[in-house]
Amino acid sequence: MNDTVATTKRAVFRIVINGTIEQVWHELTKQGEPQAAVFNAWLHAQTLAVGQKMQMRTGDGKNVLVVGTITAFESPTRFAHTFRFTQYDDPECEVSYTLKPVQGGVECTLVVDNLPVGTKTEKEMQGGGTMIMNCLKAMG
Repeated sequence: MNDTVATTKRAVFRIVINGTIEQVWHELTKQGEPQAAVFNAWLHAQTLAVGQKMQMRTGDGKNVLVVGTITAFESPTRFAHTFRFTQYDDPECEVSYTLKPVQGGVECTLVVDNLPVGTKTEKEMQGGGTMIMNCLKAMG
């Protein structure tokens, strides 16, 4: 019998968006304007490339909400980065978006790996993942 308790888990969110892969990719990776699907946060990075640091900030740029490092950037199909809310002391997880053209639009899959179980980050990401997908769908 294995009494090991999982300390992390994977959360998967998937939706089909009525739009082009380029439109959805732009929404997920745009800088210099708010990302409506991500609570109107602004993506900041020197360059969108693997190994580069990234942040999600408030519109005025004064508050950093999320910090991370880009782990995949394969335009226009995959964007991934480590992820840590700055207001919590929780361990980081990894967020990845994968886009695939399908009948009726673009299948967008959001995967959160190494989500720390029992944390504020887990709670935020469970609700946030569904909200992000619904916002992306509404934009299509």
